[in-house]
Amino acid sequence: MKKFEESMFFILDTVSDGIYVAILRGKDELASIKLEKEESRKSEAIIFKTIKDLFKRTKLGFDDIDCYGVINGMGSWTGARIGVAIIKAFTLGGSQKIIELEKMDISDLEEKYKNNSFVRLDKLEPRYEEYIVRTKSV
Repeated sequence: MKKFEESMFFILDTVSDGIYVAILRGKDELASIKLEKEESRKSEAIIFKTIKDLFKRTKLGFDDIDCYGVINGMGSWTGARIGVAIIKAFTLGGSQKIIELEKMDISDLEEKYKNNSFVRLDKLEPRYEEYIVRTKSV
């Protein structure tokens, strides 16, 4: 396994307000795109166009990514399902690793990567219980 600092990460956040996608080399952000909530809701195809634009900016392809990070924490339940489905599609049949994050936190990403805290593709699901518990308790 590559060192964290040399590894390429694709990060997808669809649970926060809007959409955030980024490509990182270790802690260094090579490129990112943030769409505000109103812009991200214009079309269901906007997320794929955003991801395509991100890869064009970096001149990288899916084969260059070592690990996919998906934000699967508190936020939009529908967004979590979308994000998880996209990451599953991108990693199906590949050898890339998957890391679940509660929020966009580089130190958490680094810790999980270094500790081999990866999620198996067949175990990656939106965390429905967390949404029920957190939203009902408010």
